[in-house]
Amino acid sequence: MTPRQNRSRHSEWREWTYCRGPLTTSFLSHPLLLVNIADKIDHRRIPLLTNAALAALKCTPPAPSLAVKLATRALAQEKLTPAEQGKALYRRALGRIALKEEEEAQVDLKEAAKVVPGDAGISKALKDAEARAKARKDKERAAYSKMFG
Repeated sequence: MTPRQNRSRHSEWREWTYCRGPLTTSFLSHPLLLVNIADKIDHRRIPLLTNAALAALKCTPPAPSLAVKLATRALAQEKLTPAEQGKALYRRALGRIALKEEEEAQVDLKEAAKVVPGDAGISKALKDAEARAKARKDKERAAYSKMFG
């Protein structure tokens, strides 16, 4: 094939790809194609949201409220696998721990432990959250006993 022939084939391809005719429009609006594209987007959206939640927790300064919002959006997605649901619950719980919302974090961590049993990170975070909540309650009791005691 000569360079001239190769160039002409390339220009034909370019013209075909930039075509805006009825054939292209009907092909792109085909229902099966749209369903496949939507499935691929949903499949990639969940890891993006959970990883963005982790990045929000790791950045300087941390943004735990953003992490909670992103993890909640990930949990609102359909077709979550148990591993994805556990990861989203775990990251939302980490955000809530950073916001000092230990009770809500414990609820998320217990639910994550049900979904993904035996996960070491979830069990460690649950123990830490329970210890923080207990320490906070003891501190409040000590402060109130000095006031009223």
